[in-house]
Amino acid sequence: MLRRPSTLLLAALGFALAAALIGVAALATGIGARVDAAVLEAFAALDGARVHALADDVVRFVDPAGYVVLGGTLVALALARRHPRHALVAAVVLAGAALTSQVLKSLLAGPRPYETSAAADIVEAAWPSGHTTGATALALCLVLVAPVRLRPYAAAAGGAFAALVASCLVVIGTHYPSDVLGGFCVAAAWVALGLAALRLTDARVAGIVLRPRAMLIPTAALVLAGLGAAAAFALAQPDRAYAFAQHHTTFVAGAAVLAAGGLGVVASAALALRDDASRA
Repeated sequence: MLRRPSTLLLAALGFALAAALIGVAALATGIGARVDAAVLEAFAALDGARVHALADDVVRFVDPAGYVVLGGTLVALALARRHPRHALVAAVVLAGAALTSQVLKSLLAGPRPYETSAAADIVEAAWPSGHTTGATALALCLVLVAPVRLRPYAAAAGGAFAALVASCLVVIGTHYPSDVLGGFCVAAAWVALGLAALRLTDARVAGIVLRPRAMLIPTAALVLAGLGAAAAFALAQPDRAYAFAQHHTTFVAGAAVLAAGGLGVVASAALALRDDASRA
């Protein structure tokens, strides 16, 4: 199903519509803006000097210079593997996603319907997050250019990277949660368009075809490892774990949504590419 160009085009439209719905909810409705602010405040409560410094270091990976270097590396990798079509798609996706996020920021700049002190450092031109768009586009293109057998691991690593960058942006108070969710959707829409173009120009199926379950095993293992670590902490220090969950319920829910967004988007791309014509 996912190898049909029409399905991929519908997926691109779906991600675009999802971005629009998120934007309308956060930028034009009171209830959406209040939820957005509440999650931001929950993340900001965990901010501190050490956390802020670490989060800043993570975000710098997708600053403009880093984005160009990492994107160029992915394009070069595709060319080195003799897949010029994949290199071209990666280059177009990386450039298109970044440009789209900047244009949308300018068009949608304005005050939020609900103010919060946690948003003191957030500029009016912030939706969608350019850094999240860039991190997600890089993660998706990593899956695209990786050898077929390595794509499940590329998806897990890339999804974790996108989710980490998104979370760091909210923790340090430079973006609302809706900004980073919008960034996920913008990058995903561009990649879906790129994959549709690949299918339209070459309908071959690879000699190596991985089952859907095989594509998701590393991502599932990553999620289970995180849940296992949380469970171990809860069992070792039940009082502290209960107190944290009780006082940071909004943070826990918001973190789960951001993690699901980053990992889910990249895992979906991996599923779409499980029988791509590139060879291992």
